[in-house]
Amino acid sequence: MLKARVPTSVTLKDSITGKTGQTLSFKEYAYSHWFTDNRWVTPLTNIDIFLKVKKEVDKPEGADMNFEDADQTLFAEIVRTVPHEPPLIYLQVKKFDDAILCAGAHPDTTAK
Repeated sequence: MLKARVPTSVTLKDSITGKTGQTLSFKEYAYSHWFTDNRWVTPLTNIDIFLKVKKEVDKPEGADMNFEDADQTLFAEIVRTVPHEPPLIYLQVKKFDDAILCAGAHPDTTAK
């Protein structure tokens, strides 16, 4: 079992003007960037992994997400390979990617 914590929302900021804009939650980012990838249904058996991952992503900010190794492997592959935001925006939302890519850095010691 691999653990990650649902990151807090990010308020995007225009790097030139300094004005703040949209507040983006981890869940919103996941739904718009990662959950649109066709690998969740190719092969169709991946839909089971998608449903487990979605259940974890739907948790509130600060909650622990728990992933089986195979589920996190597919999720991390998608996170690594989907197109990213332009650099100045990506730097602001990078912690969302890091939450998934670093899952398991602190293994669940309560699992038996």
